[in-house]
Amino acid sequence: MRVDDAEALPDDVKAARPGNDLWSKYGGASLEAMMEDVDLIDARWLIDLAELGGVLPRWQEVPPCARIRRDSLWRCRFTWHEYDSLPCLALSYPWLDPDHPDRYGEQLRRVAPILRAMLSSVADERGTVGVMWDFTSLPQKPRSIDEAARFSRGLRGM
Repeated sequence: MRVDDAEALPDDVKAARPGNDLWSKYGGASLEAMMEDVDLIDARWLIDLAELGGVLPRWQEVPPCARIRRDSLWRCRFTWHEYDSLPCLALSYPWLDPDHPDRYGEQLRRVAPILRAMLSSVADERGTVGVMWDFTSLPQKPRSIDEAARFSRGLRGM
C-alpha cells in the first residue's frame, strides 16, 4: 500500500493510540515544523527500492507516493507502537562522490534491514516510518531559485 492509496485512519483507531501525548513528549511539533521545507521518505518505499536494486533519487525525482509531508504524517504519528521515540530516522553521512551519496545503492541496501526492524513497530498496514535522508529530503543541485530557497530554509530548520 502506498501513500496515494492510503486513507486516513478511522477516528476510533486514532483514539485508541497514545499518539498525541507521545508525539508531544518526543518533539513531534518540531518535526512537523521542519516539514515545511524537508520531506520525509516512506521507509516502505525505500525498502522496495533497495530490494529492486535501485539507487536513491535526488529530491527532484522522488515520486509523490514516496514522500511523507505534513498532510500524510498521520501515517507515522498514529500507527507507531513504541513509547520512547518518534517514527523517524535521520541519516546523514559523508558522500563518497560529489554528485551522489550512494551511486551504487550500497548504503541503501545496508539501511533496509534497519528500516524493516523499525517497521515492526508500526501497528497498522497504512502506517510507516519517515526517513530524513538529505539527498532525497532536500532539493539537490542543480536547483531552481525556489528549490535553492527551500534548501536553505530546510538546512536552517534541521
